[in-house]
Amino acid sequence: MLVEHDRLLRTYQERVADWDVDGGVRDRWHALCRVVLTHGGDLVVPPMTPEPDLDLLLTSGAPQGPVLDAPEPGGDCHDNVARLWIDGAIPAVGTGYALSEGLWRQHSWGVHADGTVQETKWPCERYFGVTLPPGEPTVRFVLNSYDGDVLAMLKAGGPGAAEIIRVMRNRRTAPPAA
Repeated sequence: MLVEHDRLLRTYQERVADWDVDGGVRDRWHALCRVVLTHGGDLVVPPMTPEPDLDLLLTSGAPQGPVLDAPEPGGDCHDNVARLWIDGAIPAVGTGYALSEGLWRQHSWGVHADGTVQETKWPCERYFGVTLPPGEPTVRFVLNSYDGDVLAMLKAGGPGAAEIIRVMRNRRTAPPAA
């Protein structure tokens, strides 16, 4: 097992070595790993490109849960969560890392009003991340994660589609940032 751990560690270090040196991305990534690993596990699997929510996770990340089981495990967790949010089955989106078999992996989940995590892919032992605020951050996540036909989804309507349209209209009519 130690040999496999060392092999994975080298693989992950090589992946992160290519990340932006001047912007301090690697240093912030290693800081996030230290924080996440205080909650258990052996390694944090770095995504193929730098973590898009790195700074948010460093400043606001926390353990999440308790957890409800996956209704129909499988598929892509990000798309699963986007679809649940669009359908109004979950009021909020959680994103960060989930622990499974000793490895923390990038993951997304639904969040109910009481803070309960709605798993959509596989059973996980723990979750570390953030609940995205409503409005633009959640809509941005959903539009980037939804694997379906966005135009058809918007035309079909529903609670998520209405929120996406509201945020897009507000964005379009907002004064330019200074």
